[in-house]
Amino acid sequence: MRLWIVAITACVAFSACGYSTSIEGLYQASPAIRLDPGATAFYMELVTSQYGPEVGGLVHLFSDKDFLTPLGTYKACYCMPLENAVVKDGVFMFTFELPGACIGTKKDIVFLGYGFKADTKRMTGSMKWRNKDDASWHRLDTGVTLIQEKGLKELTIEDKQCQ
Repeated sequence: MRLWIVAITACVAFSACGYSTSIEGLYQASPAIRLDPGATAFYMELVTSQYGPEVGGLVHLFSDKDFLTPLGTYKACYCMPLENAVVKDGVFMFTFELPGACIGTKKDIVFLGYGFKADTKRMTGSMKWRNKDDASWHRLDTGVTLIQEKGLKELTIEDKQCQ
């Protein structure tokens, strides 16, 4: 966690690390994400900081569209690290893992966000998911839009932590 805070501080000090478009701040996704009609829907929030092509941060998941009620009853359901997050050729992509019990499935789920045209305010892309021990990906029925709600300098310590 301290390394992530140091990376954020370094990026602010060096003007967003030299990239003309940086993926930094708090982004909320729309619409709700649902794997299938029987699974629990959830709302996704990304808290990010970019250093060069790499993006670090956290994924927060909520059960309500106002992003107030954390998903599930334990921390692993509503806060996890953003993984494999990069900006390449102006496109943002990332992964994160979610325990299946959090959304009513028997197996842990890996999510892949891809095709998000790197923009500071609004990015639209797609998401796929797969069971953690399975190789085949399934695409979500709808696209996902990430809208920046806070810039990097507006983030609070609570935004940057798993509570």
